Amino acid sequence: MANMITPAPSAQQEALLERVRLKPSGAIIVEAVAGSGKTTTLRQVCNLLASMGRKPEEVMYMAFSQKMAREMTSKLAGLASVKTTYSIGLSAITKGLGKRVAVNQKKALALRDHLDSFPHVRAMADGERMEYKADMIRLLEFALMGLVQPTLEGTEALLDHYGLDYSPAQTQPVLEALLEATKRLAITGKREITFADMIGLPGVMGWYPKTYPVILVDEAQDLSPAQLHIALGSLAPGGLAPGWRSLSGTVPRRSSGSPGRDAIALIASSRPPGRRRSPCRLRSGARLAMWTLPGAWSLRSPRHPGPGPGSWRS
Repeated sequence: MANMITPAPSAQQEALLERVRLKPSGAIIVEAVAGSGKTTTLRQVCNLLASMGRKPEEVMYMAFSQKMAREMTSKLAGLASVKTTYSIGLSAITKGLGKRVAVNQKKALALRDHLDSFPHVRAMADGERMEYKADMIRLLEFALMGLVQPTLEGTEALLDHYGLDYSPAQTQPVLEALLEATKRLAITGKREITFADMIGLPGVMGWYPKTYPVILVDEAQDLSPAQLHIALGSLAPGGLAPGWRSLSGTVPRRSSGSPGRDAIALIASSRPPGRRRSPCRLRSGARLAMWTLPGAWSLRSPRHPGPGPGSWRS
């Protein structure tokens, strides 16, 4: 039982709850402006699922930080298991390898040393070489978070978006080599990973974490493609219709038959107006539906938050 009072649902929230009652499967996307009650809506769904017999260990809420995880653990006590994106990614890597890995940010030093194998890097002056290596490690992290393939086109898009003034043709083989090196260091020897690896490697390697019949994702406008991979990969078989694909191009694993109960993914998103889209961010529930979850049941709130007619709050 939750340890705080959940407000009575508004008409729009009740429509969503009715959808869950009638069809507790598939994907539901809720798009609303900040402060309009998306998190409250998720809590209302948790209360409904509990009344329908769902146990807390069957419902997973994905948080983007330890602070958010602590807050939601309190708000969803007795209703859901709260996990951070990093802990989910780490579990996917451990499960994929069948072995424990070591989280070590100093792995980046080994990757930087690997860049000395390129003649143009060795030819640089010391200061220039240090700056170049730091930029290439950043580019690798961006590629991991965005599940951007190290093709010439993908490299050019990353360089352009992040304002890095390097030749795409010269950078592409460097990025490709770094990606291969970070994979090799994760699966051999000391099996070391960085925080960027925790999020990106599951999508790159096609690894999936423990699954849950219900997953809840808040603030989905800030999902990266790599985070989307581990989020949807956490959904138990049967929750995604055939043909739904993650941005990594892989299909979340599912069995040929349906599970004992249907699985459901509920994703809440704000839509920041007027921002340039990043290769590492989806930015809106509308794009999430269009690119990734065709056929998802979607609900969009009025544009202006706050109490009043047509708002999310009752």
